[in-house]
Amino acid sequence: MRMRTIFKAHAGLDECLIGLRVDGAGSVWDSFSGAHHLLEHLLSKKIDSAVGALGGRHDAFTYREYQTHTLAVPYDRIGEALAAVSAAVGSLCNAGWTEEDQAQAIRAMQQERLVHERNPHERLMETLDAATLCEAYARPTSLIDPPPLLERTFLADLARAAFCADRVTMVYMASNQSMLQRARDGLSFPVTIDASPLAYP
Repeated sequence: MRMRTIFKAHAGLDECLIGLRVDGAGSVWDSFSGAHHLLEHLLSKKIDSAVGALGGRHDAFTYREYQTHTLAVPYDRIGEALAAVSAAVGSLCNAGWTEEDQAQAIRAMQQERLVHERNPHERLMETLDAATLCEAYARPTSLIDPPPLLERTFLADLARAAFCADRVTMVYMASNQSMLQRARDGLSFPVTIDASPLAYP
């Protein structure tokens, strides 16, 4: 089973843009307030350092129905960047983090909440979402209380349920068809995420 991949040309780009979206996050974590946001932070820590070393950039966002990761990388480093993302997801799904990593992620989530709570624009958007969509949007994910420290294998199971290939879409944008071909060539390694049972250390 392979994740869905889309290639799209967009004139004027001097680097490749890669977007990864994980759908159905809310259906996985409804009972565990903020757990999908915690996974985002754990994953981002690994991707940020790896992609930054390649001269690229990474950003991430979690909402109730999905999680997104966006990368901007030089055309000649596409394969390395995707390998780094694949390795980071694999590590996340195999409980490849420490208790201190999780504690740092939770502290970062708490800081984000303080920033959002003090930002009138964020409160305005929250009110608009609640009024036009449904009451469940009254508290964006970033404002939900971060979870306590969770058992590693339990959190890894949540990651594996979320990042299975049928939930993931990747989009590649480049300046022209020739550069898109370079992006395709960068996919010389498997980009599937295996959802079969894993043995934890």
